[in-house]
Amino acid sequence: MYRVDGKSSCKEIVVASPLTSQQTFESLEKLLSTKLIELPRVEKEVPEEAEAKAAFVLPDIPASWPVPMERTRFDPDLMAAEEGPEEELRRLILYYHGNLKAVNYYQLLGLEPDADVKSVRRAYFKLSKVFHPDRFFRQKLGVFREMVETIFRWLNDAHKVLSDKRRKAEYDALLGRGVLGPWQLEEEPQVQQREAPAKERQEVMKPRRPLADLLAEAKIHERAGEFRAAFDLYEEALKQRRSPELMNRSAECLIRLKEDLDLAESRARGAISAAPDVARYWVALAFICELTERATSAIEHYGQALVLDPHHQGALTRLQFLMSHES
Repeated sequence: MYRVDGKSSCKEIVVASPLTSQQTFESLEKLLSTKLIELPRVEKEVPEEAEAKAAFVLPDIPASWPVPMERTRFDPDLMAAEEGPEEELRRLILYYHGNLKAVNYYQLLGLEPDADVKSVRRAYFKLSKVFHPDRFFRQKLGVFREMVETIFRWLNDAHKVLSDKRRKAEYDALLGRGVLGPWQLEEEPQVQQREAPAKERQEVMKPRRPLADLLAEAKIHERAGEFRAAFDLYEEALKQRRSPELMNRSAECLIRLKEDLDLAESRARGAISAAPDVARYWVALAFICELTERATSAIEHYGQALVLDPHHQGALTRLQFLMSHES
């Protein structure tokens, strides 16, 4: 339903939809009955205009990265993959994706450490024009789509940190300790675990708490707005039972916290994979897409939620908001 953008005709939507023609028309009828969408007749776009819209400029290759792009050896299987962007952009995606954990946020954006907020935003928006997932709408990217989404999330994180005075100061302090980014801090506990094997064995021997107790306590924390505590309990419960409801509740806690959105998306997609007919799971995934600035994907997922439940007020409100800003 991501093609219901106020510009595409019914024929174009049917062609783009993964559903059958009958299923697509039924879905459109449900959305039309809510008076959420309109399907106006529009003139065909002039080819030159379409080409201009798609045009973008490849960014300058950062000179401060550990291995220059011209000396990088790219996986021949990925370069020869049937699905993916054109060769030059394919190399760029592989280069950026392969260096994410090897450079700091300044290097990622191609900036000097003394860059001001305007420079940070300018660099971020320049790279967003290349790596924003919505730019590849309807393109068959194969494995490159996940790479693009990962690169964009890192660019988004770099922008948020370096454009905020307090967070930038904290990040600069990390760099002073030789830490490139928070991902390295997440790897440190592994060293501590190897230093205390006896404690590990003791933890393993602890009896599991009953699942019902975990869920009851998690819901209490959730109602109290203590989403981190609720998330930890839902994650503990997931070790006992991998249910879609628990995965979605875990994702919803992270959405409330606006933290660990990669994990939140993984949990939301897991819930949808196990139970694709639950509208609430699609709403959670859509909201994560909003938080990570993937408006087109969010519109698609809110639309799917409304196909499943045309009266879902949350999905309806967010979809109306996004579509009003897209037009």
